[in-house]
Amino acid sequence: MGDAMGTPGFTTDKGRYQTGKLPARCERFMTDTEQHFETQFASAGQHRVAYRISGAGSCDVLINPGLQSRINLIRSEPGHVNFRHGLESFSRCISFDGLGTGISDRPSMNNRSAVEDWVDSCGAVLDAVGSTAPVIIGVFGSVHLVLQFVRRYPQRFSGLVLINTYTYACWVSRSDYPEGTPPEEIANSREFINKAWGRTGLPAPAAPSQAGNEAFLQWNATLQHVIATPNAVVAGLSVLAELDSRDVLPDIRVPTLVMARTGLTPGAFARTQYMATRVSHARFIELPGPDIAPCYETPEVVLRQIALHWKQACNFDLICAIRTCRAAKTRSISTFHDGFRPERGSSSPCESRSTKVMLS
Repeated sequence: MGDAMGTPGFTTDKGRYQTGKLPARCERFMTDTEQHFETQFASAGQHRVAYRISGAGSCDVLINPGLQSRINLIRSEPGHVNFRHGLESFSRCISFDGLGTGISDRPSMNNRSAVEDWVDSCGAVLDAVGSTAPVIIGVFGSVHLVLQFVRRYPQRFSGLVLINTYTYACWVSRSDYPEGTPPEEIANSREFINKAWGRTGLPAPAAPSQAGNEAFLQWNATLQHVIATPNAVVAGLSVLAELDSRDVLPDIRVPTLVMARTGLTPGAFARTQYMATRVSHARFIELPGPDIAPCYETPEVVLRQIALHWKQACNFDLICAIRTCRAAKTRSISTFHDGFRPERGSSSPCESRSTKVMLS
């Protein structure tokens, strides 16, 4: 990692955590019976955005898979349930369906892009739940959306976690970005979706490890049936293919964790690593296996790294707060101690984030 206030740089941890275990609190939580969480709605202008809060941890984590989601079905699949339980053991986990997808409203034609609707949805949900600076997790195709949110609201998050993000900061190869995906590969993806979307028994590209799991394949087909039509998914891919968020990366000034599986194609792995090399305070971790989804292969490794990353974000924020207070010649830093920050609602003049973390 770069120095505390940092020059761009990243640290690679290869294989070190493959035998790691979750904190005891996390393991206990994952053995509990499934909990049922009520879907609520936040206002984004005249529209309503569906969201759920689960867990009672002392930090906020926001997670969303991208332009297509369905929060009321995610908790019906055991792999996702266990992964969410892991997050909930140390965080307040926030998830939502962006406008135009899931059980959120479908905006009328207003000349706004799906990306703008997603960014507005994210902001509306964070306002509704009173979260001022969560750790934002980007998975699947949501990295572009997360980076667009970062571009608009650079002070509204305290850390980033990017996991196997197949669209990367720039999905399509360009003259100054040969690392990008060749257009013909994206065309093949569109063709595959048009032919295979919602069909039971076909492999799920996001989770090759589950190819022999009939229950998962049935659930995945059901989810695809209700999440969007093939045309809508292809249209979403076209939107993401037009985006180029590389210019956002050097401006990110919070701890960032980037994880990629070694079983991804060489180009996909390299494009994920590209992001880590261009973000200050970034750490890059190689995970075993080919799954894009984080919840089936070594989920305990992914969860442990997210938990440790939040603790590092707290320490990073402590350093920033102390330096800010010193610059202002104030003595009010006494409320910061042991690497933790004040509870929500603290009136400390040094507080730049609103949550703390306690890990066993």
